[in-house]
Amino acid sequence: MNNFPSHFKICLIYLLIATGLTFLFWLPLWFGGGFVGGDLYSYFFPQKVLYAESLQQLEIPFWNNRTGWGYPLIGESQTGVFYPFNLLLYQICSPNNAYHFNQIVHYIIAFIATILFARKTGISKPSSILAALIFVYGWFPARACVEWGIVTGAWLPVTLFFLEAFLQSKLWRYLVLLSAAVCLQLLAGHFELAFLTQLTLVGYLLLR
Repeated sequence: MNNFPSHFKICLIYLLIATGLTFLFWLPLWFGGGFVGGDLYSYFFPQKVLYAESLQQLEIPFWNNRTGWGYPLIGESQTGVFYPFNLLLYQICSPNNAYHFNQIVHYIIAFIATILFARKTGISKPSSILAALIFVYGWFPARACVEWGIVTGAWLPVTLFFLEAFLQSKLWRYLVLLSAAVCLQLLAGHFELAFLTQLTLVGYLLLR
């Protein structure tokens, strides 16, 4: 408890750095801009519009009747119907703002989680920030036209942090938090990245 103020200050600094980088790299998104290309406007965004309209009418969108002969939207994993961030943002924001702010939030989560994981393994603060910069902004921006990249991938460093925390402390609460993070990643909707995360956790555990 004596170290709480210093830990809080450090986390606040990490938050400011993570948020500042989103302004540096994604400034247009903060002011209503959007991405171009990929499956964004032909696939992802139409689903999000229907999703947002349903939530704002206090309904769960079970079926998408606006594409072809229709399909079960609740079964289309990449919509992330029950993902907590989606449930909140698409109910209170316009689809455009929710879509892009959701990605900004996950860039921040991924950056801070990567720093915390690196610090947990004994890496210095400057090196941890560099590691987070490379991981978060080295691959995810190039896949920005697909929402699942950062929204699902942000949970990889979170799970690694909780696994390392458990291995160091043997406190079961970190396993509970690890399980929660894995569940959130599955709810986010891209099962391939979730599967790769689980493989990474197993590999890390064996090598560790």
